[in-house]
Amino acid sequence: MHIHKRKPADFYPTPPDVTVALVEWIGLRDDLVIWEPACGDGAMSNVLRRYSKDVIATDLREDVTGGKGGIDFLQADTIQADWVITNPPFSIAAEFIQKALSITPNVAMLLKATYWNAKGREPLFRARPPSWILPLTWRPAFLESERGKSPLMDVMWCVWQSGGNGETRFEPLLRPRFNMPVRNNLFAIDSALLDIL
Repeated sequence: MHIHKRKPADFYPTPPDVTVALVEWIGLRDDLVIWEPACGDGAMSNVLRRYSKDVIATDLREDVTGGKGGIDFLQADTIQADWVITNPPFSIAAEFIQKALSITPNVAMLLKATYWNAKGREPLFRARPPSWILPLTWRPAFLESERGKSPLMDVMWCVWQSGGNGETRFEPLLRPRFNMPVRNNLFAIDSALLDIL
């Protein structure tokens, strides 16, 4: 675990199958507006665009692919979105959760499987419990091209949904049976979406 230094701004692109598993589980409709506020190299937003025609992709970093850089999600003006779906920087995931829930009741955050195993996060869990905890049944290979196929981290999706009753349910997510090619710039970005930022 200590062989590799931590990436600046917690930049760990999400392997496509992780996002596919979530959106297939949600049953994401193509008429929904999705905000991906930590888009980085476009790994997650490219997958989301296969399911929804309106994906707003932003990132704090300037050098992003398929989105608009220089946008601090925590300070950004609120954008109307049906869902906020992202792999947040782990060091400020709580702030991302709170900001996302101030925008929409429909939020999905990719977090370490041990995220809630901290006393300091208990107040957040009690105040805004996720509707679902969806642990992945495989370990994603973050930075596979750089670090190889020996993933060390277990992750889960935490999902908040409108109409939740304050009860958290648990369901393991299976890995999709197909591999989606990892390619950047798969989709043209709708300039009208970027203009609202």
